[in-house]
Order: sequence, then structure tokens, then C-alpha cells
Amino acid sequence: MNLIRRSYPNVILNFEKSKKKECNHRLLLKKSEESKRLERRRNRFTNQSTSIINKSIQLTNETNQSLIGTCEKLEKNYLRLTSAPNPSTIRPLAILEQAFSFVINKYKSNNDWSYISNQLKSIRQDLMVQSIRNDFTVLVYEENARIALEIGDLDQFIQCQAQLEMLYDSGCNRTNLIEFLIYRLLYSLLLNDYKKANRILIDIDETNILLRKSNNIDIVLEFCSSFRRKNYIQLFTLYKSLPKLACCLVNFFIDIYRKQMIQILIWGFAPTLSIDVVTTMLAYESNEICREHLSSLGVIFIDESMSIDCKTSRTSFDKK
Repeated sequence: MNLIRRSYPNVILNFEKSKKKECNHRLLLKKSEESKRLERRRNRFTNQSTSIINKSIQLTNETNQSLIGTCEKLEKNYLRLTSAPNPSTIRPLAILEQAFSFVINKYKSNNDWSYISNQLKSIRQDLMVQSIRNDFTVLVYEENARIALEIGDLDQFIQCQAQLEMLYDSGCNRTNLIEFLIYRLLYSLLLNDYKKANRILIDIDETNILLRKSNNIDIVLEFCSSFRRKNYIQLFTLYKSLPKLACCLVNFFIDIYRKQMIQILIWGFAPTLSIDVVTTMLAYESNEICREHLSSLGVIFIDESMSIDCKTSRTSFDKK
């Protein structure tokens, strides 16, 4: 073999390369077959799991469809279900419609958030266990979402918004679709979820022009444009012009962007900066509210005056 190697080096080299190539090819085929087998196995288990889930959902739906409540109470406290619902504790659609009007009117007179939150959750639960998904269901979730925004309950607003998205897609009443698309757009954008925000913008563009005009969509779109360009001066100017509930939604996030602007201001001005400038520029309701928020961020004021000590504030602000 050594003699052949010395005599025909190129032949041997080509032969070894060929063998090596063949071995690599076999390995690739083996890996490919193994990958395909694993993929088939994953698909098999996925399909089985999906089938089990679908059967479970179907069984639940069948149970819920056959359930019609008999309870006639207009007010009923919300209780988390730990077992199959009892028809005697569930209100039928006709009673739920009366209950909704009753609790909303009562809330308008007492403004008790804990009361209306509890009652609306109970109505939503009765709708869900009976698989009632119609225009009345949309009305309940829309009103619940608006009240949650007004009060400042972000978790409950998100729950209602998620259900509304599915209800609109299922063909229920879409009269207020553009209003809730605006809330979804603002929420996605303020969370920096630009991919979702772009999809919502497409949905908004496809809606009726008259509906867009009636919901001050132009102001909202300008606000969103300012946010994406990080033009915070224009952002805070537009913030004050947003529709009331859109403004309530932005309030959950606005202090994050105020903090970013305050950092820019204390590094850009010296030696002092009037609090009047900050209050106006960052859309605070008053100098007192502005000062309270700035103090919580470590901003230092000169004695008891309303002027910010920019140089001293830089160090304390960075530590917060």
C-alpha cells in the first residue's frame, strides 16, 4: 500500500477524498432521516395533544350550551367556580340584561368601583358558563373596559380587551371597534411592541372613514408618530389633547417617559431650572404634583423655592 501511495499519490489522495465524501454523505443522510423521524414524532404527539384539547373544549362547550340558568337576582356577588356551575345560581340572558342596567345605574349614583367590578365580573361569568357570545356580551365587556380605564385597573381592562378582540372577530357588534383598536394600538406602542402596533394600524386603516373621524383618530396617530420618533416635546403636547379614556390608558405609562425627559432637562440646563417650565413641558396637572413626582425621583430643589438645582440633582437622580 505504501508503494502504491508513493507511486500514485494523486490517485490515493483522490480515493481518500472520495471515501471521506461518501462517509460525510452517509452521515448527512443518517442525520436527515433522524431529523425527519423526530419531526414525525413531534407532530404525532402535537396532533394527539391538540385532539385531546379539542375534545375537552368540545365537551365543555356542549355542557355549557345545555346550561340555562334559573336565578333571578339582579345583584349577585362574584365567586370563582371550583366545580360545575349550578343552574340555580346562574342568571339567564333576560335577567342578565336587567341586572346590567341596574348595576350600571347604581354605579353612576355611588361611583363605587369595588361594587361595580364585583357585579360586572359576576355578569361576565354567567354569560361565559352559558356560552352567550352576542351583542349584549360585547356591551358588557366594552362598558367594563371603559370603567376599568377610568378607575385605573389595568389588569381588568386587559381581560376585557382580550375578550372583545375575540368577540369582534366572531362577528358580534363592531360599532365601537375603532375605539378599542385605538386602546390596543396605544397599549402595544407604549409597551414597545411595534410589530403588533403595525398590525393594528392596518386594521384601523381598513375601518370606515366616518368611524375614524368620530374617534379623534388623527390625534392618536400623531401621538403614536411622536412616540416612535421619540419627539417627547410634541408627545406631551398631544397627550393633553387625547380622548379622555385614551389619556387614562397612557397614564399607566406616562411617568416612565417623564423620567426620561427629566434626565435630559437636568443635564441640559444649569445651574437651575424653573418648575413652571417642567410642569408645562411634561403636562403635569400642577406645580405641586410635578414637585412631588420630581422629589420621588431624587430631584433637588433650592431651599423651598420652585427651582430645580440641576447640578446637585444629576447625582441623586442617577442613584434612583
